[in-house]
Amino acid sequence: MFGVTFSVFFIIVQIYILKKEMRNSTILCMKKNLLLLICLFLFILSFLLGFFIKKITDDKKFELMYRQHSNLQEINKNLIKEKEFLTNLNNKILNQDNLIDIKENECLEKSISTVDSLNCLYNAEKLWNIEITKYLKLLKNEMSYSEYKLIEKNHNMWIEQNKKNNEMIDKFIFNHGGTMYQQIGLDKKVELKKQRTEFLKKYIIFIQII
Repeated sequence: MFGVTFSVFFIIVQIYILKKEMRNSTILCMKKNLLLLICLFLFILSFLLGFFIKKITDDKKFELMYRQHSNLQEINKNLIKEKEFLTNLNNKILNQDNLIDIKENECLEKSISTVDSLNCLYNAEKLWNIEITKYLKLLKNEMSYSEYKLIEKNHNMWIEQNKKNNEMIDKFIFNHGGTMYQQIGLDKKVELKKQRTEFLKKYIIFIQII
């Protein structure tokens, strides 16, 4: 900007000098005209150079913004794919778990006594135990030794806590008297096994995604 201002000022001064000394010498006049043309050329060159520099800078900024936008779109696409994969996998495992609930409900609907209902719940509890064992084996196969040791430690803690929960259920519900209370208490125990299965299932989903 300073160079352009200086060039304009210099041109004005040269024009003034040129007019004043034009009559003194034809050669001098030609030199002044040549100098004036050079100044004009430099002025135009500086203007064009500034214009092209600005254009190049703007193009680079636009290119950078476009790349950032493209990267963001790609990230969003990957997130959508991962979400769809997670949903499909989760639905697949949920459908497997729902089979136990379906069998339990069908069995309860056919029951004609609380004893029959208790047998339905006992069978459901056995099926959830099988599912827990299955997911533990899957985790053992998918995880490293150190990773699975953490799962194993967590599961052992859950077993101890589940025993305490069952003791409380037996004391306050199951042994309260009557098969109806036994059915309520056993249903609570089945629900605890189902929750544990869902907990382990989430680790399987996470491992298969990463």
